Amino acid sequence: MSSNSFGHFVEISKPNVYLSLYRGFLEISQSKKLMGRVPLDDILALIITGYGCSHSSNVFVALADRGIPVSICGSNFMPKAVLWPLVGNSRQQMRMQAQAVAGKPLKKKIWKQIVQLKLRNQAYVLKENNLAYEALLCMSNLVKSGDPDNLEAQGARRYWTALFSNNFKRDKNEGGLNAMLNYAYAIIRSCVARGVIASGLHPSLGIHHKNLYNPMCLVDDLMEPFRPLADYVVKQLFEEGFTEVNKEVKTVLSKIAVVDILTASGASPLFQIVSRSVTSLAMLLSHEKQGKWKTSWQVNWDHLKLSALNSEKISHSA
Repeated sequence: MSSNSFGHFVEISKPNVYLSLYRGFLEISQSKKLMGRVPLDDILALIITGYGCSHSSNVFVALADRGIPVSICGSNFMPKAVLWPLVGNSRQQMRMQAQAVAGKPLKKKIWKQIVQLKLRNQAYVLKENNLAYEALLCMSNLVKSGDPDNLEAQGARRYWTALFSNNFKRDKNEGGLNAMLNYAYAIIRSCVARGVIASGLHPSLGIHHKNLYNPMCLVDDLMEPFRPLADYVVKQLFEEGFTEVNKEVKTVLSKIAVVDILTASGASPLFQIVSRSVTSLAMLLSHEKQGKWKTSWQVNWDHLKLSALNSEKISHSA
């Protein structure tokens, strides 16, 4: 379990764990022995990576009542299923209807903003690591509505080889660095899924992603600008000698959700920035407001450094 002053990301990584409720707490047991309790109102998301996890019938009802997403991951830490409540917002029907009929011109404009922000943040990751970043920053200014030139993919090819090595290939099915990225992305994906639920939008109706077999197209669209934050921390862990997902790595990566992000009104934890961003999008799609989608935030990269994410020096055993 990962905790902080804002809430908890609860990961069930051990096998044959049993989940139940006890007086407003999520109770975690193994072999009939209590392992811990977490206040339900403090949980940001529940991530299940262990095999044989079981639960009492009312656990997921209580989580759904609080809009808490549940991610069930495979052995490579890629989410295989995400559970969300049927009702997440009082305006859900109206917003989902508006989302379903949103026109292509508006979607293309939104996708342009997403790609621009992702490329800029990728450029800043390279800059913070003293690597050549100017090309990506320049590309971000060239993105057109709908990204017809696929600058997102062009930028990715430059980015990954620059950040890690010419031999590195981003492959979600691989271990090592790729598994570390998968785990970090699962944290961000849970934050975005929670924001989508709370805003009353449907996670499968995407802005750009249209995979018929992906029930989280919108979530995958909206998490794109936040991925570089995960990349930045994984790069630092790699430089510290970590090459696999272990307890120490999980502890650091889980804190991405609560790292401070700067806005015009001050700093807020990432999960709150995500929630505001998704709510702004929902209001734009449903014509509850006019103008552009508000994505005015920037990263304080100093807050993403290992010393800020972990109060104690993390240790590495080979």
